[in-house]
Amino acid sequence: MSFTFILDTLARPSLNDILCRIALENVWARSEEGFLPEDVFSYDGPLTIPIIFYQPGQSVRGVLLYLVEKAYQITLYEFTPISDGRLCAAVVQATASAAQCLVRPGNSNALLSAREVAAFCNEEWLQNRRSEAVMALSACTREDNSEKERSIAGYRRSYTVSREIALSLERDGLSKDEIVERFLSEARDLQEIADSEDVATPDILGFLEKETTVNTAPKSFDCFMLSPDLRTLSQPADYVLLVVESEGNRVYRRLPIALFKAHAVARGYRRFGESVFEIPPLPMDEYLELYGQAEPM
Repeated sequence: MSFTFILDTLARPSLNDILCRIALENVWARSEEGFLPEDVFSYDGPLTIPIIFYQPGQSVRGVLLYLVEKAYQITLYEFTPISDGRLCAAVVQATASAAQCLVRPGNSNALLSAREVAAFCNEEWLQNRRSEAVMALSACTREDNSEKERSIAGYRRSYTVSREIALSLERDGLSKDEIVERFLSEARDLQEIADSEDVATPDILGFLEKETTVNTAPKSFDCFMLSPDLRTLSQPADYVLLVVESEGNRVYRRLPIALFKAHAVARGYRRFGESVFEIPPLPMDEYLELYGQAEPM
């Protein structure tokens, strides 16, 4: 379960004021798309927009701060590493100090000062947050649970935990706690790689099937385009879009994602959870091999 701190206050400190009070190193902030440029290095205005705080190389989901009516809410989502728990405590302390207000943790009626937050977010609290990740994984692997996959929204990229991979790791002898640590480590690495300037994250492109029957709505499908000369993080989609030049024309084909996944596994591409692969720049013969398996658009 997620854990939320409520700060009832009319004060609106700036992001800069909060960042300078956070007692941790290398804390970054980014806004949700559509408010400010995604990465916010400096913002002196009153903070009224949703902000995600994170530490590159340590965070998975980061910590979300947002304004609800007359209060700030600061949320630590489940399935997150202990480092994000410590970051959450630091963000709560810094925001309460900047706004000069008290803090209400979770559903409690207790009120904490900024200084008292550290004692509340002790090792027991941190371990309880970590235990919730194990509980979430256990729920995912239960046979009576129809949810075979679960998407974990990272601060950069989503990471999908799947029952199939979890059960495979169990058969290899890993405990639930070790599997969670494996997933969190992969998810953390995925966020950091997605931050790299030399990695392409292609857009998802939506299409409609050309042929439809009368009185039937056209079926839609999603693709991401794979460029052979780029290091790429794949996107969850129905197909991979491939293109070659033929007699001066660009000819597109779509490769079903199941065929692409099989190719990626066989070639040993680095995999992050169920649906994301790190694809190196491809030799043209390998790209044409994929193109040959694809179907016309």
